[in-house]
Formats: sequence, C-alpha cells, structure tokens
Amino acid sequence: MKTQNQVAQAAGTTQPYISNILNGRRRPSWKLAKRLAQVTCTEPQLWLDGTPDEIRAALSDLYRGACCPEKFETGAKRTPGQGG
Repeated sequence: MKTQNQVAQAAGTTQPYISNILNGRRRPSWKLAKRLAQVTCTEPQLWLDGTPDEIRAALSDLYRGACCPEKFETGAKRTPGQGG
C-alpha cells in the first residue's frame, strides 16, 4: 500500500499538504500538479480541477500498489528536465 507520505516524498512535498488537497482545502501549483501526476500515473488536470472524491478515486489503484510501483522503489529521483 502506498501512503500519502510516500506520494508526498516522491513529489517533493509534505503529507499534510497532500492531505489538504485530498480534503479539498488546498490546490497545488501547476508545477506541483505535474510532479504529483508523474508519481501517481494521473494527469495534472486532475490535481488542478478534480474534486477530492475524483482525486481519491484515481489514487485508489496507486494506494493498492497497482500503479507506478517503480516511482516508489527508486525513491522517485527526478533528473533535470522532468518538471521539477
């Protein structure tokens, strides 16, 4: 199971910020939305315009380990030019 903390670390943010997004209290910047999309196998638009329920539904496979496992196994190290 992938945790909010793992997603946050892989995207370069914090677990409380991810929690605020998932609870509808915050919206990420375009830059962060791109990183979140990259590490969660989703689209940036989901993070920018999706409802909390839509975002949670899209992440359900990720949290079960069915999507992008390599993003977490490698620590999601970004290289220059990857939207960081």
